[in-house]
Amino acid sequence: MEAKEELAPDEQVSCYHWFLRAAQKLARTGKPIHKDSYNQLRDGIWELKHANLRISFYDTDGSGHYDPLIDRESYGPWTTRPWPDDFLEFLRLTTAFEKLHQPEHITLAKQVRKEDLAHDQEQEERDTVSGGAA
Repeated sequence: MEAKEELAPDEQVSCYHWFLRAAQKLARTGKPIHKDSYNQLRDGIWELKHANLRISFYDTDGSGHYDPLIDRESYGPWTTRPWPDDFLEFLRLTTAFEKLHQPEHITLAKQVRKEDLAHDQEQEERDTVSGGAA
């Protein structure tokens, strides 16, 4: 049976506050809290990272569209990870997870994005039919 790593209560509080500050800076400036605080995962899914915890996100225009901005395979492991200056209007959080569970959470993040974008597209269609946003 795999050992489960638990954060001590003080570490949980510290990590919560770190992620809150990171998200606030990202919302305010469009930049990560520092150069080692993020990764591009796959297919337009990104993560904020601190200690062994991750929060995945993606960008969208709010109308049900997204376009991965940087091809992860276009840069090498020994180069600085690029950060796009042109994310779409909305960054949406998808999942929070421990580093050791990353592959399954990337899959889950893609599923959350798929459902989220479908909802946006349906809303966009309703708004178009009704003559504008409610």
